[in-house]
Formats: sequence, C-alpha cells, structure tokens
Amino acid sequence: MKLVEIAEIPKAEFVDSSGAVEAIYKLCLELQMFCESKQGAGLSAVQCGIPQHVFVVKAREDTWYGKANQYGYFANCTYTGSKKKVLSSEGCLSIPGKMYRVKRHETVQVKGLQLTKKDGKLILDPFDREILFNKGGIVFQHEIDHGFGKLISDEGEEIFVWV
Repeated sequence: MKLVEIAEIPKAEFVDSSGAVEAIYKLCLELQMFCESKQGAGLSAVQCGIPQHVFVVKAREDTWYGKANQYGYFANCTYTGSKKKVLSSEGCLSIPGKMYRVKRHETVQVKGLQLTKKDGKLILDPFDREILFNKGGIVFQHEIDHGFGKLISDEGEEIFVWV
C-alpha cells in the first residue's frame, strides 16, 4: 500500500454493505498497518488510490469505537457539524512536512457504518453519534472530508513546514 499524489486521489464511492464485509475488513487491516507505519491518526482509502468511502481512525483513549491505541474501521460516513467552530492544527499523510490551521466544527453528528464483530461474525453496524472535537471529532471530519475530495490545504492556512 502507498499514498498517491494529491492530484491522483480518486473520488470515493459508497461501498456496498450487503456482501463486501470481508473485503472491507481486509482493506481496513491494510489501511491500519500503513497508518501505523506512518504514525498517523487516521487514513482514508482514497489517500491510497482506492475509490471507496472507507477509513480507519486510531483511538487516543478508550472511546465508543475502541480502546486506547486501537483502530476503528468505518465506511459510508457523513457528518453534519455544529455552528460553533474551533481552530485545529493538523497534518496529513498526503501532505507530508506541512501543518495547517483548520476551522473544525466543535461537535459533529456522524452517521455511517462501523465494522465490528458480533457473535464472532464481521458486520457493518450502522451508527449515528455525536462526537466532540477533542474526542475524535477532528480526525473523523478530516477522514470523511477525504472521501468527499476535501483536503486541509483546501480549507486551512499553512502554518508550519518542516524538512
């Protein structure tokens, strides 16, 4: 797995959740391994040239989608945000060496599918949750935005470059 150039990031399509669970699981495992190798907080399939609304997010602490330092696997997510916004300093694996100041919603209502195991079987479980910006909301906004073709460089102000 590798990151593609920004110009090559494809437009994502929603995944068929009826029969592709095993394929989505394998993709999420690959995304997680790659994200870990780059020390990222999350990774979207489109960043690797795969045109699907699938992404992984690393939990910083115990949360609804996993224990601290575990990854949650998500598909077909959208969000609506609060009117109040906060400034976030963000990097992106697709834009190495740069940091951006981005206005993010203080809370987001995220809807989509979470890949989980129930009774030993993989399922795509529908969810609809409010997430605070400091409890994963920033990463969810960032990864969901990738699926819709948005980058932090489109939305934010570059604040730092390192080599």
